[in-house]
Amino acid sequence: MRLADFILEESIISDLQAETKPDVIAELVRAIVQSGCIEPEAADSVIEALLQREEIGSTGVGHGVAIPHAKHTAVRRLVGGYARSDGGVDFASSDGAPVRSFFLLLWPEGVIGPHLEAIARVSQVLRRDHFLERLHAAADKKQIVDLFAEADREGGS
Repeated sequence: MRLADFILEESIISDLQAETKPDVIAELVRAIVQSGCIEPEAADSVIEALLQREEIGSTGVGHGVAIPHAKHTAVRRLVGGYARSDGGVDFASSDGAPVRSFFLLLWPEGVIGPHLEAIARVSQVLRRDHFLERLHAAADKKQIVDLFAEADREGGS
């Protein structure tokens, strides 16, 4: 699986404005709505599904990364977005550090598997030498897209 298989270029935010967990999720969902993968009238219930998932346990995995995710009937296929926050956001991460990189994943109700593969792919890419530092240092959306494309070309870990 490639990052481009689920992270939509239209849903990449290089300068996240949100400062709270609910606002981060809402901003990312709005970007996915704008990409056409979620109908606007479904946005509120998608946000609610993501926030309910966060109540089970934070998706902040540490090292400045969070992978909020949920299944939803409004989603027809695995889709995702990425957002970078320059200042970081308190996301109740496992290590307590503010989160600067958010990989949001959504998949259809009743479908099992693709989101696990996507989470594994994100984790694999983030383990590469200096990838996360390069991602945080990217000047704009184009550089983020280029980094994701580079990771896809390189394949495995």
